[in-house]
Amino acid sequence: MSVETIFNLTYTQLAIGEQAKFRALSVFKEPFDTMAAATIWRVGVSEAEHILVRLVSLSFLNTSNGVYTMHPLTRAFSEKLVQNASQDEQVGVKEAHDYYLKALGVNREPPLKT
Repeated sequence: MSVETIFNLTYTQLAIGEQAKFRALSVFKEPFDTMAAATIWRVGVSEAEHILVRLVSLSFLNTSNGVYTMHPLTRAFSEKLVQNASQDEQVGVKEAHDYYLKALGVNREPPLKT
């Protein structure tokens, strides 16, 4: 059985809303915390924590001291799911990440050359 098949079997155990939230986590290339997930999902911290615990229980995420990471193979799977999603979802995921970066005070636009 391939790794992707195993991921798909586990992925189908998620509710539709949880699947969308899992896909959105693909934007995090580095470790992230509950507040980061809550921000991109635009939900409260308690709801985000509940979903993150579910994703950990299915081995989609690892956690240590309140910090979450996604294995590179798991991230590749979630990125592929986003690439295969509707154009609206792809735009939504990008906008959610931009919203998160803006909340952190990070500007993704390159500086203007003077």
